[in-house]
Amino acid sequence: MLTIFDEGGALVVSDDAELAALVREMRWRDLFWTHRERLKREMRFVVVGHAVLEQALEPWPGITCKAIFVSPPGSVVSPQRSLDEQAAAWLAACGPQATPRDLAPLPVFGYPGWLPASDDPGFYADTRYFRVQRA
Repeated sequence: MLTIFDEGGALVVSDDAELAALVREMRWRDLFWTHRERLKREMRFVVVGHAVLEQALEPWPGITCKAIFVSPPGSVVSPQRSLDEQAAAWLAACGPQATPRDLAPLPVFGYPGWLPASDDPGFYADTRYFRVQRA
């Protein structure tokens, strides 16, 4: 899991439980289109995986991060802990049995404005970028 996070990880920074649920449920159109203004106000993606950052130089469909959810520093949920401290605590709590499936998939190219195509609602129907949740 740590190798996958090192290569393709991202932090989802938000205290908005409903938006976080949309990520976990892979409801991409709802997250990125229906709630796009709220998403831009209430949620940030901090890409830390060096392979994803490198791939972003020449984007291709299907680039997906594996995400850890953290609260904004200074928030009610985590008033004193940095993003790094929260991520480290989450990873430590997972223990040695953790697998990449413990990390939520996150198609970062859906974030409004990341790609010019994100201004078109049809973009979010493209399953090359936005895979559906497995049964």
